[in-house]
Amino acid sequence: MRKIDVIDCISGIIGALGSAFIPVFLFIYTQNIEEQNRQLQLAQETQNRQLQIAQMTSQLYKADCQQKVDYVTFISTQFPEDISSTLPVVNSYLKVSDKKCEDKVEKEYNKQIRNKSIQELENYEIRIYYIQEYTELQEMATSIRNKLENYGVTSKINMYPKSQTWFNKQILLSNSVIFYEKGVEDQAGKLLQNVLSKIYPQKVFKLQDTGNSSSKNAISIMLK
Repeated sequence: MRKIDVIDCISGIIGALGSAFIPVFLFIYTQNIEEQNRQLQLAQETQNRQLQIAQMTSQLYKADCQQKVDYVTFISTQFPEDISSTLPVVNSYLKVSDKKCEDKVEKEYNKQIRNKSIQELENYEIRIYYIQEYTELQEMATSIRNKLENYGVTSKINMYPKSQTWFNKQILLSNSVIFYEKGVEDQAGKLLQNVLSKIYPQKVFKLQDTGNSSSKNAISIMLK
């Protein structure tokens, strides 16, 4: 084969590969651009929302008690994703001696958090995993399920007894955790963590990213 024929052959192969690769590259590039735009939009929306909240909270120092209570209600309605940070902000504007008003604000805050938690979690199955060899963990799982139901959580709550071997294979599972998918179930995971801190304060549950989407619309409580 002549040298020029070899060069032509190689050029043809490269051209064919390039033709196949370009559409894939363009697709990946487009997806990345869309994701970057989405992240920028979310960041802008968050910034605008925080600015609105800051403007409202700056007026709290001269608000009466009922206005502060109404503020908590308003934030939970208009900016539900920010409700978890509302109470400290409001309380920072309360006089230390105004315990009666502080109690009213906290009562309204707890009511709104409860309503938000129930509403958000009803879209998920709550799975409670525990080591079947330990009776105390089975009792804990049953207690947590009952307390969640008594709190008003309407989610489907299922218990999954597993072997010690199965638990040992889980990702760095050294404590009881809440498994959630980061970027998708962040809000639900934090709300479930908040609910558990109220109904089962004797146990600390840390949030841990599953790293995948294998358990769609399900959040897992892992007892160990």
